[in-house]
Amino acid sequence: MAVASRKSQVVRLRISEQEHAELAAFAEERGLSMSELLRRGARLAAGFGPAFDGEFRGQIVDLVRQVRGVSTNINQMTKAMNSGRVPPNAQLSEGFGMLTTLLAECQDAYLSLCAKAQAQVISTADEGEHGRDR
Repeated sequence: MAVASRKSQVVRLRISEQEHAELAAFAEERGLSMSELLRRGARLAAGFGPAFDGEFRGQIVDLVRQVRGVSTNINQMTKAMNSGRVPPNAQLSEGFGMLTTLLAECQDAYLSLCAKAQAQVISTADEGEHGRDR
């Protein structure tokens, strides 16, 4: 499991007391610190992709496992080829084709998860906007 990177840089911003109260309530409802809430919003706004947790975290862990499996297969194939054990071209082409297909499926699944997570964040933000208009 990857270790979370140390967050050492600080970004300051000024907001009104009302904005602070609304953000604090919004963060608390979701079990997030104010810092994590703002970090996620900034990542989304900058196009860095969402932070994955909850239902998405398990799916990402599964995708990582699948990609590691593909890379293990590639390493084994490369090691065999470097030691002179080269399978027939048809078998080699089929193996690389299957790996390419699996990687493409993993990429599609990851992009789909990103889109779902982003839509969830935007939907939640829209709900907050509509709540303030009332």
